[in-house]
Amino acid sequence: MVEWSNTTDCKSVASGLRRFESFPAHKIKKPEQKLGFLIYVSARVPHLLAGRGGFEKLFIMNLKLVSNSLKRYTDPVRVEIPSRRTMKNFFKYFTATLVGVFFASFLLVPLFNQGVKNFILASVIGDSFCPQGDGKIFENEMTVYVNKTVGLPSGYVPENLIEVSNEIRSTKNGCLKREALDNLKIMFADADKGNIKLAVTSAYRSSVLQSQLYKALYALKGEKAKDRIAPPSHSEHQLGTTVDLSGESIDYVSASDRFTDTPEELWLRENAYKYGFVQSYPKGKTSITGYDYESWHYRYLGTEIAKEISEGGITIEEYFQDLKEKE
Repeated sequence: MVEWSNTTDCKSVASGLRRFESFPAHKIKKPEQKLGFLIYVSARVPHLLAGRGGFEKLFIMNLKLVSNSLKRYTDPVRVEIPSRRTMKNFFKYFTATLVGVFFASFLLVPLFNQGVKNFILASVIGDSFCPQGDGKIFENEMTVYVNKTVGLPSGYVPENLIEVSNEIRSTKNGCLKREALDNLKIMFADADKGNIKLAVTSAYRSSVLQSQLYKALYALKGEKAKDRIAPPSHSEHQLGTTVDLSGESIDYVSASDRFTDTPEELWLRENAYKYGFVQSYPKGKTSITGYDYESWHYRYLGTEIAKEISEGGITIEEYFQDLKEKE
């Protein structure tokens, strides 16, 4: 079936090709077999695309072009292409293997699982992308106290999360509790009237996603990252009431210091509390909040609490500490 040079190496390649005729009966182990398989596929694909039947011949002048790791193969090799049925069988098993690996990864690789599920759910399923808690852990999910030392229960998910991109301007899919989203919509609409264009760049985060972000930033900044992002189970973003905002003036760039002192940020500074939103980490308050200044990070607490915090010139952290002292 195959014309080969007399070298031992090329005979090994031929052996690899012949053995792959019965794919997937055995595994690829030897380099010669891998090379044979590569020739087999690279020759067969154009044949299939051309829609021809029977056998075709492919002449590979220099095997160095096929595999730099097998430099000793320099003799021309003439390969006779296997039948269409053989390749159909190969692609059938190959596709089945890919599908199997894909679904197995949902069970075996949690981070891959999370990323793929989020993409599929956000792009195809829509609102059901947002997970749903039972609302039984906290009496009032709007006033949950969380910071660097006070964490959320393991696996906590707020109830009544809604997809935000269906209702307001956002740069990606995200979720918020209905009450927070409704007030955010009103705030965005009023801002629009003054030609202030705001957008949500980040909203609810699962514990898995928060962990990924935390590890990524820690890898870049080391210990300094602890002042810029909360570890999993300690983030306000896991409450479903917190958003990162950006504006048209900086092309809606997310979580950027460029947002500070923009028309959008100045508008929020003066008006956000009227809609129940409070800047969580104000400038000059790192010693109290535990985090560096973030002009884009706002948490919904309701209009009454937001007004109290704004008029008192205090932080969210100080508000909850005062409540704790009064108990």
